[in-house]
Amino acid sequence: MNRQSRFSSLLLAVAVPVTLLSFTACSGKMSKSDCEKADFYEIGMKDGKKGKDGSRLADITATCSSHGVTVAEDKYTYGRKVGLTEFCDASQAQKDAKKGITDSICAKEAVPPYQTAYSKAVIDEREAKAKEIKELQARKEKLEKREGVLQNQINTYDSQTGAVNPSQPVQQ
Repeated sequence: MNRQSRFSSLLLAVAVPVTLLSFTACSGKMSKSDCEKADFYEIGMKDGKKGKDGSRLADITATCSSHGVTVAEDKYTYGRKVGLTEFCDASQAQKDAKKGITDSICAKEAVPPYQTAYSKAVIDEREAKAKEIKELQARKEKLEKREGVLQNQINTYDSQTGAVNPSQPVQQ
């Protein structure tokens, strides 16, 4: 076997179990071996990066406890908080503010960068809506003025023809 083949074999030997472990950890159906080998910090971080709430820890703990394995809950929790700082970024704050979401996982977990960005995004959204209202009011005023001009023209036509309303025939 050449050097590249050995590297590929080694990579597969490591990648496949790690992928399987990640899959089984995500599905909540962890075997005893999975529980014993699990990197709970890494599992927590992946959950945090996906914006998952902490309820999954209870499922993992129950599954691993049924196998007699103690879960390092502190490592999972810390990893999840680290992952949440990546998920709960300024972009997520802007999305939540635009949609009017006030009870997101990021808000509940009080992730500092998110909170700052969310506050700014809410202010920006408010200002944008206030500006839109002003523009709509200005358009409304123009439309009302235009309506008045048209109504005056109709009244002039009616007085010239003697018509009282459009449904009456014009008198000759």
